[in-house]
Amino acid sequence: MKLNIFSTQHTIILVIVWFAFSNYNKLQAQTTNKLDNQQIWTYFYPHIVLNDKLDFTGDIRYRTFASRQDIFSMYIRPSWSYHTNKRWTFHGGIGFFYTESKEAILNKFEIRPWQGVQYNGPKLGILTLKHLIRAEERFSNFPQVNEAYYFEFRLRYKLSGKLSFSNNKTYKNWYLPFYGELFFPVFDELDGFFSNKSRIGGGIGHKGTDWKLQMTYNWHSSRAIPDADLDYGFNSLQVKFFKIWDLRK
Repeated sequence: MKLNIFSTQHTIILVIVWFAFSNYNKLQAQTTNKLDNQQIWTYFYPHIVLNDKLDFTGDIRYRTFASRQDIFSMYIRPSWSYHTNKRWTFHGGIGFFYTESKEAILNKFEIRPWQGVQYNGPKLGILTLKHLIRAEERFSNFPQVNEAYYFEFRLRYKLSGKLSFSNNKTYKNWYLPFYGELFFPVFDELDGFFSNKSRIGGGIGHKGTDWKLQMTYNWHSSRAIPDADLDYGFNSLQVKFFKIWDLRK
């Protein structure tokens, strides 16, 4: 028996909790002390399916500001995924990040290994959810300041999902993605600078046989200095292109 999303009590409760979580974070990102930033993030996600258990994944990203061109970030993050079954997936990888600014003191190079475990589900009618917990070890260097690397360790929790319309002939290739993510600093040699972030986002996507194109708008909040509230906020437009190569064929 299929579960109908529109007549399920659990789904109604979940949607209410989700909107409460979303509105809370948007309010945090819109405090009076925020910096008015509008960013544009572009992504390319290669996805190579090696076998039924193992995938090679990752992403290449470029970030810039809509209103200023004097600062940008780019990085590459090769990763892997191991599927134990349909419900559980283990992830890992390493990211290389570089930020360049007109103010050279803000230039930054970062190496970021990460590990994660993901629970795939539940699926409620047209709604599919995923839960991802991951750990990050961040080694940051400011080359214009000194040669030292600063170590940070944090945990992240991400609830993501999408509404799919596979049973509708007209909209079967379209979907509506959304997510909310919380960051938990554990150890930080940079004394909490830009820590305790939270993010929410939603958008629209279109998929083909071996590709997807997705656009998402996001709200971010974080702590700009150690003793401040979550008063640093910015918004970003994400454009993502996914390409899949299935080597099992």
